[in-house]
Amino acid sequence: AGHYCAAGAPAPSPCAAGLYARTVGATACQECPVGTHAPRGGALECKPCARGSFQPLVGGRDCRQCERGVSSSAGAATCDVCDVGYFRTSVADDAVSSCVSCEQLDGDTQCEWNATLATVILPRGFWRHSTRTRTLYECKGSSDWTPCAGGSDAKGYCVDSGYGGPKCEVCTASGYYFDQVSARCRDCGNVGASIGIIAAIATTGIAALAAITVLAYRRSWWAGSRSSHSYGAAVLQYIRSVVAVSKQFGVQSKAKHFVGLYQVIGATPSVYNVELPDDTFSRLVVRCLEWPSQVGTDLLLPGSCYGSYLWRLLIGSLWPWALILLVVAGCFAWESAALVLDRRESASRLVLLARATERALPLALTLSFLCVPAASARIFQTFLCDRFIFDDFEGTSKQYLHQDYA
Repeated sequence: AGHYCAAGAPAPSPCAAGLYARTVGATACQECPVGTHAPRGGALECKPCARGSFQPLVGGRDCRQCERGVSSSAGAATCDVCDVGYFRTSVADDAVSSCVSCEQLDGDTQCEWNATLATVILPRGFWRHSTRTRTLYECKGSSDWTPCAGGSDAKGYCVDSGYGGPKCEVCTASGYYFDQVSARCRDCGNVGASIGIIAAIATTGIAALAAITVLAYRRSWWAGSRSSHSYGAAVLQYIRSVVAVSKQFGVQSKAKHFVGLYQVIGATPSVYNVELPDDTFSRLVVRCLEWPSQVGTDLLLPGSCYGSYLWRLLIGSLWPWALILLVVAGCFAWESAALVLDRRESASRLVLLARATERALPLALTLSFLCVPAASARIFQTFLCDRFIFDDFEGTSKQYLHQDYA
């Protein structure tokens, strides 16, 4: 074996390098097939090229080394896979031309031997929408915790089944909400109890308004109708002095300018789709600017605990108008109390409603100036979407509501 017997030769001759002979008494040597080599003469069989090398020709003596970034399996005729630290952008392309360095991806992404775009290993704290895109998105969290576990499976980028959606910011279990500060899913608790507390607060406000209405027309009970030294009279006199001073210095117009600037700054993040730096002070500023849009069910629990986004949008958008109607109702109660307590001439409900509307108009305008812009901004935020790249090859992406990734 490894030799051949030529016709008339007195003894067998060894096969040359690149050739082999498996049987004894062979009359000719065979050429090594592609992907193999025989570096020395007298070979019984050809050796396959090691991983990372190749031989495209028959009868090869030595294997060729793959170029940087590409590799091959053992016994390969070509370099058909990507080396460690590189990935193939498209399986349909030739590996030599489509292997890209893993450094082009965000974060500390890892590329194992024979990696493709679909099998790259995302680092902890990063997420992507599918295995057909190289665009990675950094997730919320800290060095101690993040909902994004990384990995190579698009369905398993989140730490467990309780997290999902874009950047793992959707709580898949019912009764949980995603806390933007801690980047964790939190238990909503007793939603019914929180709704009851909100209803109790509203009822208490209405009762207090009715009590104030009655007391306003029975000032003799608390201010003293003829005693200028009573506590109630002193309070009223102090209030009148403050109002007079504010009018003298034009506080009302200055306050309008301040509130207007406040509203413009508060609407900037949603209108121009920008975010303040993610630190404690910035979060405090955002909370101060967005407080009117938080009035509603969000007072006690995050809105996602109460149901659909449509329901939360309706509450957040209509509460200023409900407050204005409450003011009109209070003024109607005021006029009704005045009719009874002061024994005025009776009037129809339509007349009382007209008087109440006229009385409520200044306060209603103030409320609309303060609260309606924030509610309107919340409505326009519905049209603000975040876009995530889905497929690089088809150029497709998916959009989600900025306020509700679910």
